[in-house]
This record gives sequence, C-alpha cells and structure tokens, in this order.
Amino acid sequence: MTSPNTLVLVVNLGTPTSTSPQAVRSFLREFLSDRRVVDLPRYIWLPILYCFVLTFRSYRAAKAYESIWIRGAQVAQMTGKSASCGTSPLSLYTYSIAAKLQCTLEKCSVLVKAAMRYGEDNIPSCLAAVRRDYPGIRRVLVLPLFPQYSSTTTACVFDEVFSFYSDPTKRCLPSLHLNREYYRNTMYIEAIAESVVAKLGEHFHCGKEADWAQVLSTVLPHIAILCSYHSIPVRFAATGDDYPEQCYETTRLLQASLEKKLNLSLHNVIVHVFQSRFGKEPWIGPFLMETIQVLPLECDTDENRVRKRELANVSQRPFLAEKTVKTCFVVSPSFSVDCLETLEEIAIATREYFHESGGETFVYIPCLNDSDAHVSSLISVIEENIRV
Repeated sequence: MTSPNTLVLVVNLGTPTSTSPQAVRSFLREFLSDRRVVDLPRYIWLPILYCFVLTFRSYRAAKAYESIWIRGAQVAQMTGKSASCGTSPLSLYTYSIAAKLQCTLEKCSVLVKAAMRYGEDNIPSCLAAVRRDYPGIRRVLVLPLFPQYSSTTTACVFDEVFSFYSDPTKRCLPSLHLNREYYRNTMYIEAIAESVVAKLGEHFHCGKEADWAQVLSTVLPHIAILCSYHSIPVRFAATGDDYPEQCYETTRLLQASLEKKLNLSLHNVIVHVFQSRFGKEPWIGPFLMETIQVLPLECDTDENRVRKRELANVSQRPFLAEKTVKTCFVVSPSFSVDCLETLEEIAIATREYFHESGGETFVYIPCLNDSDAHVSSLISVIEENIRV
C-alpha cells in the first residue's frame, strides 16, 4: 500500500483483558465511570460503584465472560493476544472486520484500524500510533460499530476522538468524518434479513428458495421472531436520545425485508423487545426476559390471560394476548458482533427462561460478526461518508 492519506477508525465498546474478576473490575470501573453511561452526580454514583457494583458485579460478570471466552491460535493470529489467555468474541470479530476492510480498501490508500472505547487498545493509543507511524494521514473517518446512534455508545466514541485532537500541541489536524449511525443502510438490513432466513431454513430443513408460505403455514401461529435491542434509561430518551426511534425503525425495515424474501406477512410474528437494563430507574421496554416468560403460556387460566394481555399492551402487539409461542427465534440488530449481551444473556440465560416457561424450541440468530455480508455493508457505509 502506498502511504495512506485516510484513516478509517473502526471502534467498538471494549472488553476485559481476561476473565479474572480483577480484569473485569478494571474494565467495569472505566466503563461505568463514563458520565454518558451513568450521569448521576459523582458524590452519589461513585460510592455505589465502588462499594457495591464493582464489589459484587465483577465476580458475576467474570463467570459470564468465561462462558463465552475464546482461546486458541485464532486469537493470537487476529488480535495479537496470547492464545492461552484468549479474548472475547467482541474483540476477535472487531479485529477481523478491520482486517477484512483493510484488504478491500488497501488499494485506495486507506488505512483501517480497530480501537476500543474502554480497556486496552483504546482510541487515544490507536490514534497516537497512527499519528506517529503515518504522518501523512489528512482525513479520518470514525466508524463506531453501533448501527443505531445512542449517547451511551456512539457519543462516547466521539467524545474520546474530540478529546484526543483537542490537544493544542497537535498542530496538524486531519479532517474528521463521523458516522452517526447506519441502521438505514440497505445492505446492513439485507444482511440481517438473510441471516434470519438462513436460520429459518436451517431449522425447517429447507433452502432459501423454499415456498415459505407452505413451509410455515402450520407452524406460524406458534412462532415468534424477537428483535432485541440494548435498552437505555427512559430519562435519556425523554431528554433527546433518539436511539429508541432508530430501533423501532430498524425492526420495521427488517420486517419489510423479511416479508419480501419470504413472501408472507409477519405482522403476527415479529416482536420488538429491549434487554440489558441496569440499575433501578425506568428503562425502555418491553423487556426480553419478561416477554420470553409470557410468550409460551397457554390462555388456560385467568392469571395467564392477564399476563398475556399486559404483554400485548406494553408491546403494542394485540395478537400476543392470544398467541402461544412454542418456537422462538431471537435476532439482535443493535449488536454488530456477538458479545456478552448476546452469547450469554440471550443464547444462554434467555434460552433457559424460555424453556422453564414452557417453550419448546429456542433459536438464537448470531450477529453479522465478520461475515462477508457485514464487511460489504460496512464498505457501503464508508463509501457513503468519504470518496475512496
């Protein structure tokens, strides 16, 4: 590659360096100290954080990370981490995405680097290394791997980039291009829809060209496809964070794409939920765990009928008041790569809740990760922002 003049900085949230409680505590301390993540007054929040959250949550989170941790030669090859120590799927897939983007964009004199908002390989260290090793960079595109914008994710990334370049001793600054969100990108929506169709085909033992109306005709009344998004506090949305609206729009676009591919209506199949709430203040719902416990219930008792009506009301999905779901598919359009929230919270914990509540078949649909379809959609996003 000739000397690059453009940097594409691919950024994800971050991950602990290991599954030890100490490493998890260090990561959580930095993450939960960010005022955009928890904006309570410091004199209230910091005692809670240090005395309670870090003391108890670090050990629980360490066990959860251990259940999804990846070790082996692949880790060393993709991330440079020790094969025995391993890394998280989030880290592995983020670096793999950056490497694949680099292979495609290298001929365009574009440098691609991966960075994390919290933990090792953070934004300042990455930008400092690029500034040192590639002094000819005059244009930087910041591409957070968050399809929907939120002040708790994307804005945190922008804050760190701005902080790095605000140093008055840095005389030569590049032009900055910030990608706010990419949930409307057609290739992104198509990639998710294709992943859902592929999983349906795998489950029902048929190809993508199948007559889906015939395949699903008898089972559709007992199937639900849940679109699950990371939640945020209601207060954040009420004061300007447009993340929930973007999530609803993502589900609408995904449903439209799926209906076109399957040639049938999914109006009584798609359910929109949120997950991963933290703390006691109100968060955006309806929530994944509560939904998954009610979906399999039969309408055979007054208590069950009341619970199903409540779910139908809060979900704004009237059909849920009478529908008994025995087969549940879950897709996570707000997560670009698999991580703790998808592999442990959904694929393990939510699956257990569903079966305990009477559900029969639970299918988690993996994130796009480092698939060719995902990389192609990100290339499309990059081209929308800068001419390469």
